Amino acid sequence: LVGFGAMTKFLPGIFVPYFILKGRWRAAWTALLVIGIVAILAQITLGWQYNRTLLSLAAGAYQESPMNQSISGPLLRVARWAELQRYGIWLSRAAILMLGVALCWLLLRFRAIGNWKIEWSLLIVAMIMLLPHNENHYLTFLLIPYAVLLGMVKDGAIRRLQSKVLIAVSFVLTGWPIPLYRTDTGFLKKI
Repeated sequence: LVGFGAMTKFLPGIFVPYFILKGRWRAAWTALLVIGIVAILAQITLGWQYNRTLLSLAAGAYQESPMNQSISGPLLRVARWAELQRYGIWLSRAAILMLGVALCWLLLRFRAIGNWKIEWSLLIVAMIMLLPHNENHYLTFLLIPYAVLLGMVKDGAIRRLQSKVLIAVSFVLTGWPIPLYRTDTGFLKKI
């Protein structure tokens, strides 16, 4: 199922390295086998050389637009605002790499806990935020991690008021794009 998902929309491909990291070899090999078969069939029938998404990824698909809600979007916009455009893509790549390594470390460090809901929630957040670009409708995937967090609050697993407030604030800010696009309309324009 992950293999078909990854070949329909590349986002679920993040689960293949997760399976490898967790030692779930059968799931990883099955996903890779399905990805390989679908990739070969797609090349034979349609030709990968015509795939716009793949071509944009190969060209370095970083988009400096208000619609880019991944970690690279705000970094590119702030780099432009600070007149450091030439460093924007390198900053984005460095941030994506550091956050990816941090995610792997978290998953390895806490793998003994075995809370698959938290692990999959982290992967979903990474799936959205660590892309070179995405669109704002991808943020609907974040409802899954929020549902997990709200379940933890309801079950008493998250007790501190500060944590509950941070969850509420982050939920409100996820659907509030003003901080993400105001840099394009002069809100932070230098005087």
